[in-house]
Parts: sequence; structure tokens; C-alpha cells
Amino acid sequence: MFCLCNFKNKLIEQLKQYYYIFCLCNFKNKLIEQLKQAIM
Repeated sequence: MFCLCNFKNKLIEQLKQYYYIFCLCNFKNKLIEQLKQAIM
């Protein structure tokens, strides 16, 4: 399955490719921020 959402951040666009199984839209800001911090 693939989540069709508007990913404004290119980082999220990249994450979407690696974690395509998950629908990142449903996780809101908390998971996104955690993922960004994990990358950094």
C-alpha cells in the first residue's frame, strides 16, 4: 500500500521511499520530528 499525501519536505519524500509500507500521513508531527532527529 502507498500513502498518497502532500509531502512538502524533501526529507519526508525520501523517507516515503524507504518506508513506503507505512502511511506517514497518519503519524502527524511527532513521528516526523523523531525521524528527522534520528537522521540528524
